[in-house]
Amino acid sequence: MADFLIECDAMGRVVLARGQIRQRNGCVYGLSGVGPGALDGLVAAHERDGHHLSRRWIGQYSAAIAERDHVILVQSSLGLGRAYWHRGPSRIVVGSNLLEVAQRTGSTALDPAYFARALALRPVMDKTPFAQVRQLHGGTTAIFSGGDMATVRPWRPESRVMPGDPTECLEEHLADAIDHLFPADSLMVCEISGGTDSSLVSAIACGAGRQVIGVSHVSARGMNGRDREFARLVAERLDVPLREFDADRSGLCTSLPDFPDQPGNGRYRHTVLAVVDLVRETRASRVATGVGGDVVFDYKGLVPAFLADGLVALRFRHAWRRAAMYAVERKRHRGAAHYLRYVGVPVAQAYFSRRNLAEPLDTIFPDWLARDLVAEARRRVPPLALSVGRPSSRYLWEAIFDQAAGENFVHPMPSGTEVVHPLLHRPLVEFMLGLSPEERRGVSGDRSLQRTILARVGLPEIAARTDKGSSQPLRELHLAEAGSFLDSMKDGELRSRGWVEEGPWRRAIEQTSVGACPHAAFFGAAVEAELWLRSFETSWSNA
Repeated sequence: MADFLIECDAMGRVVLARGQIRQRNGCVYGLSGVGPGALDGLVAAHERDGHHLSRRWIGQYSAAIAERDHVILVQSSLGLGRAYWHRGPSRIVVGSNLLEVAQRTGSTALDPAYFARALALRPVMDKTPFAQVRQLHGGTTAIFSGGDMATVRPWRPESRVMPGDPTECLEEHLADAIDHLFPADSLMVCEISGGTDSSLVSAIACGAGRQVIGVSHVSARGMNGRDREFARLVAERLDVPLREFDADRSGLCTSLPDFPDQPGNGRYRHTVLAVVDLVRETRASRVATGVGGDVVFDYKGLVPAFLADGLVALRFRHAWRRAAMYAVERKRHRGAAHYLRYVGVPVAQAYFSRRNLAEPLDTIFPDWLARDLVAEARRRVPPLALSVGRPSSRYLWEAIFDQAAGENFVHPMPSGTEVVHPLLHRPLVEFMLGLSPEERRGVSGDRSLQRTILARVGLPEIAARTDKGSSQPLRELHLAEAGSFLDSMKDGELRSRGWVEEGPWRRAIEQTSVGACPHAAFFGAAVEAELWLRSFETSWSNA
């Protein structure tokens, strides 16, 4: 994984540049991630479009350009790409590695607001764990000049009607994503979970002639459903080798072997590092994920925001018909009127209020989260897709930006290896989210377009799969089995910093220790924060 770091003085003069850097025509360029033509492509895009370069230079990257008296920090248009900055009285530091930028600040102060939002499972927006470092999000570009800073978003999603046969167009966009993000002669490590998204990425890559090695995270105790069975079927059908990493063998990671840039993947850090070892062993240039598929293909577990489309357009008969169809899809657990009242109307109200539609309609926080942190977590997330007309498409676009931001932690890959997400390739996302819900989801509401492609590429069993594996039961079991670690959390870093309420926090830990974890997702975020803070105290603040 290539990174860059550029530091300039108050006059805009470059005093430090390292990593993937190029100098051209008086400018210093830095690049991390995947962009067409790499550094040469970045130079050409900047010369053509200036600080609006991310509008047409499509990829998954972050970049910086130090040009005469100002510095430009760029993130790809969907918000994929790690882009961090620190602005002090006499210097500006920009880079793609959070820890390197934080080191240049000389400060070890943490930002409670970041942890408030992370613990509450809310988007952290421009915050990082470090009080003196901020990050780009949502595809923004920052321009630093003298003591001033301005931000722009060169590209915004728009409502578009997509011509042509949807199935054929989707096949073309999937092939384009592989061609755009993976060199023709590249060796890829692909996640193969046995689900629809990773299976589709692997099948399209194999069909495009890429050399693929599959990796699968399994449970010897069978705690992740039928994923292992289907992952092996996919590997056999595609004729690719499959490496399995058994989470049961290693259990919960209660002490981090390294210091990651942000909380987020600490509980199973050893399996992450095992994939890194595989990448080193095989010298793979790309690691591909299936991230984004649930949103792009409109998984039926998402909020049915399309119930608000007819209401917003004042097409009430259409709204009723669509709600009635949704009630059938849900096996008539509730009637059409119920879904319109409790989903369609609230989404329409949020739409007219210009709120971020991906925010939960009802916000619930665990009782152990400190009250001042809850107050911070209640701050609304600014909408990023107001230019999109239909509530259903706007909701999915907002979810895409949220998901992209969640992928911007550092995967500790060797230099030259990038982690990419083909299903978040912008032209593919634009196409899918430009379709009507019926075209995208089908009448049955369960990824019909995606399933058609899976059958076409020779994976009919995956196309027909309706269950969805989950690692949550295994995570809860591993927590219950880590009794001494849970006990240590009662007076751990979160408690010592006053970020949890003592009584409710102790009760939550005791319940978790007997396999009855309350607010499991929130508690998982707390474990991640605790692990990171302990590593911070031993590996960073005392360094």
